[in-house]
Amino acid sequence: FADQPELRSLFEAESARCRRSDDEVDLWHTALDRCANAHWGWEEAVASWRCAEATARTGQSSQTDAMLEQALQLARKMGAKPIERAVVALTAPDADQPARR
Repeated sequence: FADQPELRSLFEAESARCRRSDDEVDLWHTALDRCANAHWGWEEAVASWRCAEATARTGQSSQTDAMLEQALQLARKMGAKPIERAVVALTAPDADQPARR
């Protein structure tokens, strides 16, 4: 990972997600920024989606809508249907907070 800080950031953020770590949102923001700067579209969309999940789960809802919109735009631009479906599922009115992964 030393030569690719983007991958290191994604790994750290995903590890934090699995642990439900307090710094998960910050780590997803870092991964998102690094992937965007590297023009890694798919990873940027994934990081936006996961960041939205984390902000919703941790009560930082002021950021959630922006993250969801960013992830949805990126997914649609790339035709990334799996990410698009996951993001849309987060916005469903009957989405159950504990079921969000």
